[in-house]
Amino acid sequence: MQVKMRGQYHAQNWGLFRWNIHLAPKFTNCKIHHNKAFGWGGGIRLSAIGTAQSLVSPVFENVLIYADSSQTGGAISYEQSVGYINATFINCTVANNPGSSDLVMQSYGDPGGLTFKNSICHDVEIYATDTIACFNSNFDIDDTSYCAGSNNVYGDPTYINMAGGDYRPGCSSQAVNGGNNAYTTQIIDLAGVTRIIGLAVDMGAYETNYPAGPTVTANANYLAVCDPGTTN
Repeated sequence: MQVKMRGQYHAQNWGLFRWNIHLAPKFTNCKIHHNKAFGWGGGIRLSAIGTAQSLVSPVFENVLIYADSSQTGGAISYEQSVGYINATFINCTVANNPGSSDLVMQSYGDPGGLTFKNSICHDVEIYATDTIACFNSNFDIDDTSYCAGSNNVYGDPTYINMAGGDYRPGCSSQAVNGGNNAYTTQIIDLAGVTRIIGLAVDMGAYETNYPAGPTVTANANYLAVCDPGTTN
């Protein structure tokens, strides 16, 4: 499923909401941005509350979630009490989503959870009652104890130009060639660029095409400068 959610406002949740239903949709090559909620989940709200029959298992791949806001869970809100939610994010980029916590996970009792693979979560504040499964992902967070998994990196992913809306990883980014090819199912990225370029897939929604071994030089101010060569 390919969608674009932009500029929505709701008292409780926008732009995507799944609650107490049996669904296993897959969202690919999507942008979810500039949505606003007064309550939960500015970008995505996943909820299974009040019935044991709820089964919500969405998959998001090549999805950019940015500039969404809410009082709780500016980017993603996950609430599970009696039902079951198992949401997976593959090659997704989550960035610049203001709220009391960018990513909120409240899970009480039943199995399920959030899983991030080959993804970037930049400048994200997390509130969670359980750990989040993280694999080959770049998390820019204060408390790394929320992530349970392997082959993750931490710190600023250094986009090409976040202020200008360019969320592709820069040539010195840890996200370049940092993913696991086995997790990626799409043959193109969010911009239509071929996956996979280089030895490994890039983390996040965008694939880059930098020359092998980007050149790092020193300038008169003794600052390291990365020569990106070409990129898509």
